Amino acid sequence: MSTVVTKKKSDRKDKVVLNIQRTLCYIVLILLAILCLFSFYVFGRILWMIYRKLRKIIELRDWQPPAVCDNICVGTFINV
Repeated sequence: MSTVVTKKKSDRKDKVVLNIQRTLCYIVLILLAILCLFSFYVFGRILWMIYRKLRKIIELRDWQPPAVCDNICVGTFINV
């Protein structure tokens, strides 16, 4: 009879330990998911900033330099 009592106690301990391990694993998984989502958020923000800067550059390409610049810009990479 004493073995049955100790077996029940050990089963309870095992269940408690198992529940604690599961809880810790879920907490770690949730933290990793948040970390991954945050990194994608930061990556998306960086891409959005690059996109806005490129749009401004593209809009500025249509800009024509003043006529005074014609003498300076000849032979350079700037197409006038």
